[in-house]
Amino acid sequence: REIICEFKWSEYLPNNILELPYERGETHLFLQVYIPETGEWINCDPTWDKSLQKLGFKIAEWDGLNNTILAVEPVEIYSPEKTIIVSKNHSDPQAIKDHFEFHHNFYSAINEWMMRARIE
Repeated sequence: REIICEFKWSEYLPNNILELPYERGETHLFLQVYIPETGEWINCDPTWDKSLQKLGFKIAEWDGLNNTILAVEPVEIYSPEKTIIVSKNHSDPQAIKDHFEFHHNFYSAINEWMMRARIE
């Protein structure tokens, strides 16, 4: 199942990217996997690849039974029920289009920063 958490980009990005316009109240989506052997839901977050470790990102490793670290330090982790509500509230095609138009420069800068780290 999908789970959303809130986090702060300011903990991860260089100032030149943070100076670009973006909406605060950042959210991150990760997975929870049900483990039948234990009857528990565990966090499984494969967001960052190993080449981003040099930028300070923590890289998750999963043993198939236990929680991985999350890609970001959560300010708040939503319940499965709240995740569904928030996801539905953000599924309007025009809202998605507007979001990506507003954040185009911000997301492009993040992608360029990460790509440079991957090829260095």
